[in-house]
Amino acid sequence: MAADIQYDPQGLQALNAALAFIVFSVALHLRLEQLRAVVRAPRVVLVGLLAQWLALPAITLVLILLVRPEPAFVAGMVLIAACPGGQVSNFYAMLAHGNAVLSVTLTSISTLACALLTPLLFAVGLQVAGTSGGNLEVPLGDMLQLLAWTVLLPLTLGLAVQRWLPVAAARLRAPSRLVAAVLLAAIIAIGLFNNRGLLTDSTVVAMFWLVVVHNALAFVAGYAVARAFRTPEPEARAVTLETGIQNAGLGLILIFNFYPDQGGMMTLVATWGVWHLLAGAVLARWWQRRTLPRPN
Repeated sequence: MAADIQYDPQGLQALNAALAFIVFSVALHLRLEQLRAVVRAPRVVLVGLLAQWLALPAITLVLILLVRPEPAFVAGMVLIAACPGGQVSNFYAMLAHGNAVLSVTLTSISTLACALLTPLLFAVGLQVAGTSGGNLEVPLGDMLQLLAWTVLLPLTLGLAVQRWLPVAAARLRAPSRLVAAVLLAAIIAIGLFNNRGLLTDSTVVAMFWLVVVHNALAFVAGYAVARAFRTPEPEARAVTLETGIQNAGLGLILIFNFYPDQGGMMTLVATWGVWHLLAGAVLARWWQRRTLPRPN
């Protein structure tokens, strides 16, 4: 399923700048003293990273090999599994009485790591998927360069503002969160709007259920990995939400830049970007009603 979706250089630069601002906003909300406290107990952080970077990609490949969806959808599934660090997971973790500090830590580490690991994991995933992944080429060098400008640089800048301009950082947090939310919604909306003609295709129904099952497995994988390592319930909830909430905005930016003719791929990632917010909100609300005593 392909659609010829081309952007002029100015439009593409605007989308890339939007992603950079979203990452900058995330950096402004990182509480360095809280992050240090979690890093002093790295075991639970490693468990969360294991769920995000290994368990979810592995389950994604198993699902692909079982269902054998069309190549564009395979590519979208592999890409979304390679883009952890969805920022709304931090809010959901707090709502669900999970360890919000752990959630922020995992988001920040994954945001930093994705500049290198996302292109590599995407390339490896497509190779393992075999013919199900189609014949997409992965321009590793160009992807790494783009992510350096749109992820590493704004993340570093946001942390620098916190360190050297704390008053300005405090004033920017609330408005930057709102602007970032609007920009993320706009990126997802563009992905859906550009492929609105595909919504009448019967394969879109199958794609939607593929997203639902894939996302549900992501939440299950996060919780299963956390409990397998006997992680306390608040931390398990944070790991679960971190694993199920992926960075669909990052995935779409990569598609806009490198695969603008892959309409099916773009539609799947954009649909995930909407669905995981709804599913995560339901899960967080369900957990909110089952309050646990916080550890001393």
